[in-house]
Amino acid sequence: MNRHCIAVAASVCAFALAPSAALAGNGTGGPVGSLIKQTQTATNQNTTEQSATSEASSQQTNVNAPVSIMSPGSNNGDVHQSNNANTNASSENNNNTHQGNTQSQNANATGNNSSDHGSCGCEGKSSHSQGGQGVEQNQSASNSNATEQQASSQASNEQTNVNAPVSIMSPGSNNGDVHQSNNANTNASSENNNNTHQGNEQSQNANATGNNSSDHGSCGCEGKSSHSQGEQGKRGHSNGGQQVEQNQSASNSNTTNQTAESTASNEQSNVNAPYTKGSPAKGHDHGASCGCKKHDDGHKHDNGDVDQSNNANTNASSENNNNTHQGNTQSQNANATGNSGGDQGSCGDCKGRGQGEQGKHGHGNGGQKVEQNQSASNSNTTNQTAESTASNEQSNVNAPYPEGSPQQGHDHGDCGCKHHNGHKHDNGDVNQSNNANTNASSENNNNTEQGNSQSQEGSATS
Repeated sequence: MNRHCIAVAASVCAFALAPSAALAGNGTGGPVGSLIKQTQTATNQNTTEQSATSEASSQQTNVNAPVSIMSPGSNNGDVHQSNNANTNASSENNNNTHQGNTQSQNANATGNNSSDHGSCGCEGKSSHSQGGQGVEQNQSASNSNATEQQASSQASNEQTNVNAPVSIMSPGSNNGDVHQSNNANTNASSENNNNTHQGNEQSQNANATGNNSSDHGSCGCEGKSSHSQGEQGKRGHSNGGQQVEQNQSASNSNTTNQTAESTASNEQSNVNAPYTKGSPAKGHDHGASCGCKKHDDGHKHDNGDVDQSNNANTNASSENNNNTHQGNTQSQNANATGNSGGDQGSCGDCKGRGQGEQGKHGHGNGGQKVEQNQSASNSNTTNQTAESTASNEQSNVNAPYPEGSPQQGHDHGDCGCKHHNGHKHDNGDVNQSNNANTNASSENNNNTEQGNSQSQEGSATS
């Protein structure tokens, strides 16, 4: 009877060892479980440099400078001088940048990592499984943007009217009216507009499912074989668990530099400077060299009128506008499910010691594990500079210069014509006016929005 039992046990042992050797290849254990590795990397990098420069200038000059030498009654016509200018300089930079990364990972690892020991406890020490199902996912996304904008505008205007007649030994000359005017509209404008959008969307979904068990069959061996069964219970177990590891990293970096400079300048001048030498007014030609007008009877009353005016509208405007949006959206979902247990079969024919050892040590120690990591960052730097300068200069000059030109005959005084009754008539009127509207405006507008949305969901079930 003993010989028959030993022969059957040897046959069963040979059958139990065969599958382990076939799966492992080296007779040391069960197969390694399924492993899935996924990696995603995305990078966006952008650099924008913009420069705009504008310059507008206007120069207007009117000069009236007649010369009369020994020419009585010359150059008495009215003088009209005017300048009108519309000068504009405008510089503008517009930038619109969109950067985005969308990443999605989906993985499933399914397996059955079990160690099935036959009806014999022989070689139980070597007959176990150590492999589990594993999923490893990695995502990395980054956006980098640098924007430099420079806008410069300059508008300038110069207007000049000059009336400078010269009369030498020319009685009754240069008595006409003088009208001088300047009108200018000068504008300089600089503007920078930047719109930057940066965003990353990341999604990970993983499932690792397995059955990590050790199933010990019945034992019919006695004595030493029964003790060997006890060793099987101690060694023949599963230590592989289901594992999911997920990592997400997202970053946004933005730098914006904006500079806007505007300069508007205006200069206006009117000059009336007649020069009279040795040109007396004789008889009833009252103050001819001063511009005394004649009565209906041929006599002058007043010198010629002088009208001088300046009108200017000068504007300088600088503006920077920046709109930056940064956002990261991350989502992780993981499930690790397994059955990590040892199922010891019956050993009705084995001795107590062997069965006791088996019952004590024949178990599974593999656990389910979920590890999730999320990292998101936004970085933004904005530098804005706006400078505006508006300047206006206006001048009116009336400087007649009579030299050695007395009024003869009647007492006509200092170039002031008199009535016949001895009363002076008025000299010519002098009207001078300046009108200026000067504006300088600088503006910086910045709108920055940063946000991160993160979601994690994990379950580990055994």
